[in-house]
Amino acid sequence: MKFTSRILIVLLGALAAAPRVYAADSGGYLGFSYGFTQARDFDELVDITADIAADAGFTILGTSEDDSDKGLKIFGGYRINKNVALEAAWIDLGDYTGSIAAELLSFPVTLKLKGEVDGLAFAVIGRLPVNDRVSVFGKLGMFDWDTDFTLEAVGIYSESFDDGGTDPIYGIGLSYDVWDRVAIRVEWERFTDLGDEIDVDMLSLGISQRF
Repeated sequence: MKFTSRILIVLLGALAAAPRVYAADSGGYLGFSYGFTQARDFDELVDITADIAADAGFTILGTSEDDSDKGLKIFGGYRINKNVALEAAWIDLGDYTGSIAAELLSFPVTLKLKGEVDGLAFAVIGRLPVNDRVSVFGKLGMFDWDTDFTLEAVGIYSESFDDGGTDPIYGIGLSYDVWDRVAIRVEWERFTDLGDEIDVDMLSLGISQRF
């Protein structure tokens, strides 16, 4: 939270000091975004892993989960014209955890599910300029993702679950040209069907440099 607050202070200060600019219609750009993520229906994955633990001999008593985290994105693209851009990004959607209360031979045991999601995204960006400095945009593309999960009771049981695939992403956002070649963006994205049909949402704040 402190890191995000510092970014907001810097970007708001830049906005206050920014002169009126006119952005180029085409060219390449690089940027970085940081924000918050949430895995939708993550509780279903925790229930599935609880079933796996039950098959291994544990008596399941209950489950809980933490389905939110921080995410980051390093992106680059090429603006073909003022309305269309192509973009690629490496995205870390964060770590997610679940806790499974259980018994083994009448002794209480807690199994921990820990995992992470990351991958490469490729998207087409459609931009609609509102004025000389502000644009709204939408994106549609594909996400080549990998998940790595471990279910573990320390010293008793451990099992890993790896998965991957390529599935659709989409999103909307707002871009503000601070200077001639510098812009900030606020963006919401959804990454769909990431293992057992879990969707992950990401709300981020970013900055980009055109060249």
